[in-house]
Amino acid sequence: MFYFLLFICLILKNKLNLYLVLKHLLNLFFFFILLSCYKKTDVDSVVYARVGDSVLTKDNINRFGPKEGVVLDHAPAFIRTWVNNMVLLISAKKAGLDKDKALKMRRDEYYEQLLRMRFIETRTGETINISNEKIKQYYIKNRDSFKFLKDEVSVTQYVTKEKSNASLIYRQLQSKAREVTLDTLLYDLNIGTIQKGTFPKKIDDILFSGTEKVKEPVAHDGLYFVFLIQNKNKKGSQKGLELVYDEIYQRLFKEASVLKNVVILDSLKKTFNIYINPKFINK
Repeated sequence: MFYFLLFICLILKNKLNLYLVLKHLLNLFFFFILLSCYKKTDVDSVVYARVGDSVLTKDNINRFGPKEGVVLDHAPAFIRTWVNNMVLLISAKKAGLDKDKALKMRRDEYYEQLLRMRFIETRTGETINISNEKIKQYYIKNRDSFKFLKDEVSVTQYVTKEKSNASLIYRQLQSKAREVTLDTLLYDLNIGTIQKGTFPKKIDDILFSGTEKVKEPVAHDGLYFVFLIQNKNKKGSQKGLELVYDEIYQRLFKEASVLKNVVILDSLKKTFNIYINPKFINK
């Protein structure tokens, strides 16, 4: 579930396009299917986990999964995820769901969609060039569309369960070095932007009032929050080009891709013998 939830968050936060969504879904699907195929292990292969006859080894990961370093960095979560998924996969097969025609159709539809989008990507990705000058001109022409819609702060957010830990983080952030030396297992760290109204009023008041960079610990829902303010932006103020550069690039790339796709599709159609019944077109 760890990687699945992480994947969903990335979709929502970064707005991954459909090709990437399908690509990652298919990668996860084949990753766990391929791992389940390995029943025997070499005596020299490191065994991370075992579910029945299925084994998660170093060799499996190197062949079909993420790099070993990635696994080692997140070993407990990764192994639990593999075990959970393997238990569900084996149980689903025992229930005969791998023979389900509807599921097979959905799998094939995902795969065919992935093939189509991958084909288009290989024909357009390397031929579309969005220059810095194009991005700059687009920004100048559409400046009014790049303004903050709400008051917003850029923050580093520390969250911990213990009041004493929150107090220690607060004191360390107030120091000249602003270095938190507390064990990272004792707190969560989040870096990003927060719009006014995202948190309850008592936290909003702390974030958007005053000029101090480090905010005193505040309790909410059994947790303690400490905020380090990086930057504040007022509603209606102009966003700099550096903040919207990637957004503009994606807009221009999408526009160019649509035009390129039309050209490619029209060219391909000329190589096929195509018939469409006019009764179902001219309506």
